[in-house]
Amino acid sequence: MLEGKDKELSKSYLDILNGYSKIKYIDRVLYIKHFGVFDESLITENYDLVFEHARNQGLPTEEERLEVLCEEGFWTKADERKIEFKRVEIKELETRLSKTIIKKQKEKILKNLADAKEEINKIERKRSEMLHDTCESFARSKSMNYSVWLSFYEDEALTKKAWSKEEFDSLDRGDLNELIALYNLKMQELSISNIKKISISGIFVNYFYLSAESVSDFFGKKILDLTFFQTTLASYGRMFKNIQENNSDIPESVMNDPDALIDYAKSKNESKTHSAKVADSEGAYSKVGATKQDMIDAGVSSKSAKGLHELAKQKGSPLGWQDFA
Repeated sequence: MLEGKDKELSKSYLDILNGYSKIKYIDRVLYIKHFGVFDESLITENYDLVFEHARNQGLPTEEERLEVLCEEGFWTKADERKIEFKRVEIKELETRLSKTIIKKQKEKILKNLADAKEEINKIERKRSEMLHDTCESFARSKSMNYSVWLSFYEDEALTKKAWSKEEFDSLDRGDLNELIALYNLKMQELSISNIKKISISGIFVNYFYLSAESVSDFFGKKILDLTFFQTTLASYGRMFKNIQENNSDIPESVMNDPDALIDYAKSKNESKTHSAKVADSEGAYSKVGATKQDMIDAGVSSKSAKGLHELAKQKGSPLGWQDFA
């Protein structure tokens, strides 16, 4: 019998297969529909209509509001550029993180990444707090309410809305906030992190691998009728299947960790082309600064992974730049 986290993942997996999540709301059992491309188009259309309505009512856009804030000294062009610079910095750090196999370097990059994200979140919060009563903020708020209404149903077949639009619009703020909280809680259970874990679990792969990679056959739906959670799960399932089929020497320590598997595949690929190499008598190499365990985790044989001190000793003289070519 499944327990703890495995039980939670199994339930989330069943929700993904069903295309909905079931909840209890007061004395009712309700079903939250998982959206697909057609639902997303309805939400986008609603956002555009609300935006235009707000524009016609005289609300400013965010760009117009920012111009006023800059003129009054509450915001500056430098603040805006700082956000852009931080986004570039975060992207560069994420790229570096994906290319390093050395644990200490990874830890340093992760810390810098966390600091950069915290800083940009602080700036964006300040920006967001000042951009109230704009066409965008009004449209986002109404679009969120519309999404919640669109997602709640009374039946498993998802044919009968839990409320008519008029009934939903008449709900008081407390009831609406409770529904939004329930909605967000269920969506958190279907996070990317959990979907990645499901995609390498036996409850998924034992059936997915039998479907001959036909996503339509696996879910029993046409491609365009799939939910975003279903397409995400299938995409990760294929990716991890490809990693395992093309790497016969995956360390046991990373087999059950999806993020470690991704890092392993990236590092092994990087080790073939973009590494600093130290040649030994058998043509093997070692990444500068990497421990033997780092090399193993990167997909380099522990037998051929040698440290700098060991290689220098074997050579009988100090290592020169030629040894790193």
